[in-house]
Amino acid sequence: FFLMIRRPPRSTLDRSSAASDVYKRQILLQRMEPESNEILCYSFNQELNCVAIGMKRSFHLFRCEDFALLYSYAKEGASIVEMAYTTNIISIVGTPEGTNFSPQKLTIWTTDTDVILCERSFLFKIEAVKVNKSRMVVCLKDKIHIYNTKNIKFLQEISAKLCLTRMALSPNSENCYLVYCGEAEGTVYVYDAQSLTHQDPIEAHDGAIVKLCINSAGNRIATTSIKGTVIRVFSLPKGEKLFSFRRGLSETQIFSLTFSMNSNFLSLSSISGTIHIFDLGGTSTSEDVDEDEKEIAPQETSIIGSIASTFTSLFGLSKPGDVGLKRACMTIKAPQFNTPNICAISQDNSFLFIFLRTGVWLTYKLDIPKKLAEFDKTTTVDKGISEPIEDQEGQNSDQEHYIETGKDNETPQYDGETQLNSSC
Repeated sequence: FFLMIRRPPRSTLDRSSAASDVYKRQILLQRMEPESNEILCYSFNQELNCVAIGMKRSFHLFRCEDFALLYSYAKEGASIVEMAYTTNIISIVGTPEGTNFSPQKLTIWTTDTDVILCERSFLFKIEAVKVNKSRMVVCLKDKIHIYNTKNIKFLQEISAKLCLTRMALSPNSENCYLVYCGEAEGTVYVYDAQSLTHQDPIEAHDGAIVKLCINSAGNRIATTSIKGTVIRVFSLPKGEKLFSFRRGLSETQIFSLTFSMNSNFLSLSSISGTIHIFDLGGTSTSEDVDEDEKEIAPQETSIIGSIASTFTSLFGLSKPGDVGLKRACMTIKAPQFNTPNICAISQDNSFLFIFLRTGVWLTYKLDIPKKLAEFDKTTTVDKGISEPIEDQEGQNSDQEHYIETGKDNETPQYDGETQLNSSC
């Protein structure tokens, strides 16, 4: 049979009709609708006083104290933006749509003059970049590359299958430890990035580790597994267990895990919609109630705790030293916290900073000894980038402290997977 499609009269192409109106509305909406500029990455700097945000068509730096815009680049997007403390040096990994930046190229960028200081191209997509004053670490599909930060000279390559973004570099260049995950579930591999030597691994959990972080002094590591019920803190590099905390009994997805600058507290956010703050000074007790759990009568607590302890011991769900796990010293709950986010405590422990992947910035006033948290203010990325750029007088512009520029540096060695660029 033949299918006959009737062509609309010519008059309907330029006059009012149902078909032409729909067509015209579609064209109009396509012209009016802006291109998506979704958020791709977000991270705090090493001093927890700035946040870097990479978007599909731009990237920005904000000050945490008041979410003031410090730097904005709207010509191209970034999938990774890593700050070097509060200097004008940032590390950028681009998007597939980029022209100057790409997912397989690391670009060292200066924000005061918008100049490329150095570039490194790889055969595979860059999964993560971490920086301190002496080392730069680039994680690929199954390898980690270590560079000297001052001249971006290649130093070492480590095999790290299934590492992806599960790694952390100490902010302290003296205790310059790199920790990462591999094929062995629950194991954290420790590497001295200064002496380029492997240390004894840490058997942290039974299941796969999803989040890990190092404190500012570089002598502690915190970990949590895919279950998200227990958080453990170990010493570096020996791996001695210092603390074990119980977030809750129900499994959950962990979004963020961060030490405070003085290493006295640990903040954690999860899809449960609750932010937990753990006291590393030993003042929290196992009697603290977790908001994720239903209320239990006091006389039932010891019975249930005994049953849970026996059950976990029989089935190998706990580690030695986990008996009587401590609870969070305080929790903050809000519906929007179940959105992917990062959180951190301010340098003076008086504020909690939260950035949601939806582009919302939240600040809470903290009184941790009294277990009080008061909502302070909120804003958005869109509002922030519409404001004038804040004067960066307080930033350290001494670039040579991190990357030697304008000198005849030794050409970095070719490590087999990077295509060196002569701009370094």
